[in-house]
Amino acid sequence: MLDIDTKIGFIGAGNMSSALVGGLIASGYPAEQIYIADPNSGNTSRLASNHGVVVANSNTELASQVQIIILGVKPQYVSPVCVEIAESIKAAVIVSVAAGIPVASIASCFASDQAIVRVMPNTPALISKGASGLFANAHVSAAQLEQISQIFNSVGQSCWIEDEANMDLVTAISGSGPAYFFYLAECMIDSAISQGLSREQAELLINQTALGAASMLKQSSKSATELREAVTSPGGTTAAALTHLQSANFNELVDGMITAAVTRGQQLAKDDC
Repeated sequence: MLDIDTKIGFIGAGNMSSALVGGLIASGYPAEQIYIADPNSGNTSRLASNHGVVVANSNTELASQVQIIILGVKPQYVSPVCVEIAESIKAAVIVSVAAGIPVASIASCFASDQAIVRVMPNTPALISKGASGLFANAHVSAAQLEQISQIFNSVGQSCWIEDEANMDLVTAISGSGPAYFFYLAECMIDSAISQGLSREQAELLINQTALGAASMLKQSSKSATELREAVTSPGGTTAAALTHLQSANFNELVDGMITAAVTRGQQLAKDDC
């Protein structure tokens, strides 16, 4: 459990910040220890009304009050916000959930010993099923590492990444990953409809199949390969479908897909620098 004496501040009160606030409250964290700041008063009013959190009058006021600052702003606003709050923070750790922004870019706005964590969450965090990869610079303490793990575990699961260069890969597989599964479901639904099912029937069967398969992957001690092989009877319908995928070099397409996302992430990081 997080130390309830730790004040946590969110700059930016959009979807991800809202999900994290909700996860913290659901895990028992006191609302009066959670601060939010956002130029959109509708966002802050909604969170304050729903959860009873503290609304700060400004980013600098928030930064002066809390020990953990989570930047829930769009990538182009990270540097301006960091410059704005640099003189106000008091031994706080900065946590950025902005895609493609390296720690060095954030660190350039602060003193040389600033503790910084870069996080790549994903949209299933909105329903507490998120996956987050986290990277910390050398100035983050063991206690801060544990606290930040617990924050992101409140909306799913997380793991620490030792080499920041691998954060582009984290973005490619889990940050962007939900879209790949959605696209596969979309294609399966379209095929089912074109071959005779109604949209309602296709969506029910395919969405539930995706949920069931994901649950088996999560709960079973067997690997994805073992689970696939258990469904695939020699000469059966599943084998026919998988043979078609293999003949189209599906594994190479997937590898290329991940590589394209990694490459684009690297390009975005260079553009930011």
